[in-house]
Amino acid sequence: MLETKSIRYRISTAFLLVIACVILGSGCAKIADPQPPEIRIPKPASDLAAQQSGDTVVLTLSKPQWNTNGSPATTLARVEVYRLIDDESTSGSGQNLPEEQAIRRATRVRSIPSSRFSEYLRDNVFVIRDDLQLFKDSKSPKKIRYWVVFRNNKNQFAEPGKETVITPVPIPPPPEGCLTEVTEDSINVKWAAPTANMDGSQPARIAGYNIYRSEDPGKIPSTKINVEPLEGTEFEDRHFQFGNTYYYRIGTVGSIRNPYAESVPSKPCTAVAQDKFSPAPPSDFHAILDGDTVYLQWSLSSSPDVAGYRIYRQEKGSKTRRILHKELITGFSFRDNPKDFDRSWEYIIQAVDRNGNESTEVRTELQKP
Repeated sequence: MLETKSIRYRISTAFLLVIACVILGSGCAKIADPQPPEIRIPKPASDLAAQQSGDTVVLTLSKPQWNTNGSPATTLARVEVYRLIDDESTSGSGQNLPEEQAIRRATRVRSIPSSRFSEYLRDNVFVIRDDLQLFKDSKSPKKIRYWVVFRNNKNQFAEPGKETVITPVPIPPPPEGCLTEVTEDSINVKWAAPTANMDGSQPARIAGYNIYRSEDPGKIPSTKINVEPLEGTEFEDRHFQFGNTYYYRIGTVGSIRNPYAESVPSKPCTAVAQDKFSPAPPSDFHAILDGDTVYLQWSLSSSPDVAGYRIYRQEKGSKTRRILHKELITGFSFRDNPKDFDRSWEYIIQAVDRNGNESTEVRTELQKP
């Protein structure tokens, strides 16, 4: 009851204040005119681009950052993709339709809600595949036009962004297989060139190859590891680490000019980068006796992954050897005190790399005085 009376009191007081303002006129502040609600609609796409990937078209466009009124685009709720295939049935006399008419005839082929944006976004760029199966029959591919519409959470949208146009061309499929060979310096990847295009025509339209590498067999990376399309059917990957397993896929580039066209990546071929390679041995190994101490010196191994050296001593003619230091020696000299100079000693040294591989042995002798 107290709460109800308090509310009634506040309402009555407010009503009396309004009456007083009407009577006194200018004695009260003027109430502002009502303002229309702020409309926040994402700006249209301005960087829509299309590339051919096998018999599909891959669209890329940036996620909008701003609304048409300059405010941050925080209300984006849906991305819609529209497509029109230009042919005589859509253009009448064979001339391209004006964009305004073309948009009205376009078909919506994708409608992506915000809950699924993560499936399409890569570094704030939407990557959308339109699977057309372009070369499923002998008909020549047509020019294809695309537009994208951004809708906000109130289903409002600005006009479609700038269109992008692509005319697919018949290109070869990816190589059917590849082979890998791990060497001390590189992983060599080889494959066979396709012999025909996807529509069966010959010769194969090959402008080069791209190599994609990952450490996950189920993941196809979005960027290639070669700078320019490769002309041959071999590649040396020198940027790798032993202990890792790599999966390589090859894409056949059918056209490097507009429109750019590349096959889908091939099935992966595997390279287990296991270091089984012996390092280069040290050189110029010699022993110098000075009093009761033998000074051993050598020139370092030329291999870049050497972790250190092991040195053994044995009596000449014997098969029993003794390691002089339990830990790897990281320098290029060592001192030994055999305590028995009535024998002829032989010293053996080996380089050891970070993966435990040993070099061939290098020997030197110390004759008894």
